[in-house]
Amino acid sequence: MSRLGDVLELIHSSVWRFDTASVVGRSGDSTWRFWWAGNDRFRFERKREGSGFVNVRDGANWWVLDSDGRASTNEGAADYGLSMQPEMGLLHPRSLLAAAILQVGRNEQVAGRPAVVMQATPRPDAGEWRWWGFWDATEPVEIAIDLERGVALSSFHFQVDAITFDEALGAEVFSRPYDDNHPVEHGELHPLEMSLEQARRRAPFPVPVPEVLPEGARLLKCLVDPAEPTEWVGLVWAIDPGYRYRLNVRLGPAVARDAERFRGQEFIEHGLRLIVEQAEPQDSHRLFAETRAGWCEIDSDLPMEAVVTIALSIEEEPS
Repeated sequence: MSRLGDVLELIHSSVWRFDTASVVGRSGDSTWRFWWAGNDRFRFERKREGSGFVNVRDGANWWVLDSDGRASTNEGAADYGLSMQPEMGLLHPRSLLAAAILQVGRNEQVAGRPAVVMQATPRPDAGEWRWWGFWDATEPVEIAIDLERGVALSSFHFQVDAITFDEALGAEVFSRPYDDNHPVEHGELHPLEMSLEQARRRAPFPVPVPEVLPEGARLLKCLVDPAEPTEWVGLVWAIDPGYRYRLNVRLGPAVARDAERFRGQEFIEHGLRLIVEQAEPQDSHRLFAETRAGWCEIDSDLPMEAVVTIALSIEEEPS
């Protein structure tokens, strides 16, 4: 039986216990694999029925290739970032120490490696930001910790099937995932500003607005993807009096692809699938929600309960 103090030290020091990692695993309905040589040097590949993507970052440069052939890059521009996928957080689970009360369970082999299965009970004061999706959980969940490297090997959200450390990763692993002749989106054009009615005429997809908005909501602007065909529309509200809160909602096919690549915790809340940005407790929330009208992105400093209510009220417009 492993001692609790030893396991806690393993988790705390996991960031220093390897230089590279190669991981294969599963999360929900997707399979994935990634290669990691630092938070600014990685390759992540995800597959699920009908979709998938490849994300590559090499220092200041990143590239994305979707399963439909769409490619994008920042060409080294620092203003355009590429976040890591949530599964990559298993390599450095130190935040688990603050989010949960841990107890040693049983020792067993996980993904061919010696591990201890911990009982993790969310701390009452951890708030809504819980490690690996502790949303409203009050009962313990099992999380397997590698007894040599301190990384997480399984939880209710994911399962590692194979993992290796400190292998030499060639430059080709972190190279551009498409050839020189592949069409690429650069994302450097400024959005267009127009009325909601004009945006609805321009967009080849429905542009519903939330049926439930806070009292004092005032639509400030409507921003539209300048590409042809238009792939997203963004709506910006101020919540008065005194611009007390802000609310930004973005809809369209591009948002669905962004949700696939977004690094966040995934929940089901009131039947609504949410992917919420991983962060410490803060005054601003960014999330993707799979509404009845399709995926939307919401960025707001409203309370999380209000943000979820707004997302639930986004209905597909009648044809």
